[in-house]
Amino acid sequence: MAAVARAQTAASQSDAATGAPTVTEVVVTANKRAQDIQSVPVSVTAVGANLIQRVQAQSLSDVSAYVPGLDVQSSGVDANRLVIRGLSTGPNDLSPSVGVYVDDAPFGSNSGFALGALFSPDVDPFDLDHIEVLRGPQGTLYGASTLGGLVKFVTTAPNANDYTGHIRVDYGREDASDAASYAARAGLNIPIVQDKVALRVSGFYSHADGDITDVRTGQTDLNATAKEGGRVDLMIKPADNLTVDLVAFFDRSDTPHLGVVTGNAVTLQPTYGQYAGYDYVDGFARSHYEVYEGNILYQFPDGITATSTTSYSNFAVKELADDTTVFQPALGPFLGPLLEFSGPVAPTTNKITEEFRLASPENHHFEWLAGLFYDHEDSDYLSGINSTYLFGATPPAFLAPTVEALANYETVNNIEHYVEYAGFADGTYYVTSNLDLSAGVRFSHNDQHLTNTGSGFLAEIGEIPTNLTATSSDNVWTESFDARWRYAAGSMLYARVARGYRPGGPNVTGTSFRPDTTWNYEVGDKTTALDGRLTADLSLFYIDWQDIQLNFFNGTVTVIGNAGNARSEGAEFEGTYTPITGLTFALNGAYTDAYISSLIPGAEGGAVVGNQLPFNSKWTGALRADYFFPVNGVIEPNIGASLRYKSAFGTTFPGDPGTRFYELPATTFVDLRVGVTFDARYALNLQVLNLANERKLTGAAEFLAVSAGAADAAGQPVDLTYSPGRSYGLSFTAKF
Repeated sequence: MAAVARAQTAASQSDAATGAPTVTEVVVTANKRAQDIQSVPVSVTAVGANLIQRVQAQSLSDVSAYVPGLDVQSSGVDANRLVIRGLSTGPNDLSPSVGVYVDDAPFGSNSGFALGALFSPDVDPFDLDHIEVLRGPQGTLYGASTLGGLVKFVTTAPNANDYTGHIRVDYGREDASDAASYAARAGLNIPIVQDKVALRVSGFYSHADGDITDVRTGQTDLNATAKEGGRVDLMIKPADNLTVDLVAFFDRSDTPHLGVVTGNAVTLQPTYGQYAGYDYVDGFARSHYEVYEGNILYQFPDGITATSTTSYSNFAVKELADDTTVFQPALGPFLGPLLEFSGPVAPTTNKITEEFRLASPENHHFEWLAGLFYDHEDSDYLSGINSTYLFGATPPAFLAPTVEALANYETVNNIEHYVEYAGFADGTYYVTSNLDLSAGVRFSHNDQHLTNTGSGFLAEIGEIPTNLTATSSDNVWTESFDARWRYAAGSMLYARVARGYRPGGPNVTGTSFRPDTTWNYEVGDKTTALDGRLTADLSLFYIDWQDIQLNFFNGTVTVIGNAGNARSEGAEFEGTYTPITGLTFALNGAYTDAYISSLIPGAEGGAVVGNQLPFNSKWTGALRADYFFPVNGVIEPNIGASLRYKSAFGTTFPGDPGTRFYELPATTFVDLRVGVTFDARYALNLQVLNLANERKLTGAAEFLAVSAGAADAAGQPVDLTYSPGRSYGLSFTAKF
């Protein structure tokens, strides 16, 4: 019963506590049923708890290299921008193209007016059963904002039979900067009533030193970050056919002092070295999210199950960015150098969802699923540009009125209400015992109301609106069609056609923008062979992205509109092989060619037909090898290594008027691991990341309030981001 709501997974990677790696069944809930991953006609990767522990993962980005087609761009706080199969329009893309779920509850905002694309919450991976990454649109079963795919964090369910506990302590250090990090995590499972009631609690705290120095003030340890969080899960089973699961968890992140590496905007060379920058403003970044979820699962005598998932979530971010070098050129060579500009950003989303669905039992004749969904979001996004005179000095009398007028250069508050209703159904017909066909459909309706208020200097001169409202309404159909042929035991061929969408929305300064949609055409093969010691999955896909929402900053406000079409086509592979007991090889790779295929006449945003979509690396891949020595007795040693590769990618479109285009280089990293397990309960592991100590350029951001030529003439710098150098991580885990 409970496995239908939250499936338990046996990870394909080795169990670090036993040292006996095998390729075993991996159970996922991609189709809202508990199914063997090798029988699901969808491109899906499950990152198990063993791999999370093996690579000492602290976040989703730490395991993203082992998921083909997934790219994780850090947003600078406890959140990410997620891209699957290259579907992104760059740094000004405000609405998410990848959905995020925690168990059966959607997480994060569907709206661009709450910066839903930038702030996809990053759930701490400790005490997760696994992470599912579904590639390609998932609009039929998961609805809005899944036109690229879905990331689902599946938590470990309480166990009403056994007392168990586990702890993990991590310590790390980077060679060049000497920046250290440490973390402590613990979890406990308590059976309260045998077979009936259980409680699972877990918590964590982590701290990472900063590695940036501000050359203006001499302040060090910039970008130091502290995180804490926890989860409480109460499972109640009053009857054999009824399960109630109540979950609450929270996460907080605090970076009290932000810093950047300052570089030359033309040459991309760091001005003060790779660990230093010039900061005009003491910025910060803080985030907080909490989720409350209630799941009820009831099984009728005929095997039909009814599932209800109710959730409430709150996600809030507060940032203060240093925007001085962006806006100084706009005020000219006399006034600009006298002012510092700070940019407060504070998006908040409160979200309530309810999903009710009925599902037939598995019968291998005709299986069906149908449900209703409701989503209510209240978002408040406050942003602004404030200025000070020469770090707080008193301006001369003749400048005082101007300085006072520019102190609030711009303040904008977007308050949006988003309400969505949807109904969906999916059915699978077994033509023969080895061939089945599936079809699904979803109808979604949303209403949005946006209130935009503006104040400050730009409002006074009429550059931004002071008080406007707008509304929009969408009706969207999404469909899916699957065919599956099991040509041998443990192996199948499949074909899939599926549609996804991202909601449109209102514009207070113009017409509403429409939903953009994707059609995904895909064929694939999933093979299990050699008595389960080999799995190999291959998929070929073609995605037609229509009415893309191309957003751009025009120097004053962000404009959202439908600009044309794009395509993404490519192939993905992942496989695991265990030739002998204790030795496991894992390989994954992806080729993704994502580009603009057509544009509406007059479309703005800097794209031209043929441009590659931003953040997309055409080639990505990783190779892992781990060996657990077959030593009999209490002590079992192990070794391992990884190779991670990512080809070059662009940061935006080459003609983007508000953000400078850069092509960032390819990266290749080699990692090593060595560890030992004691008594099958205790494990000590040492990991070396980036063995060659290659500090690669992974980010370059220059926002423009004037033309690129004017910015260069004024000497506007670029903010650079580098990969960490050689880093050491020591991890101790214990289970009891």
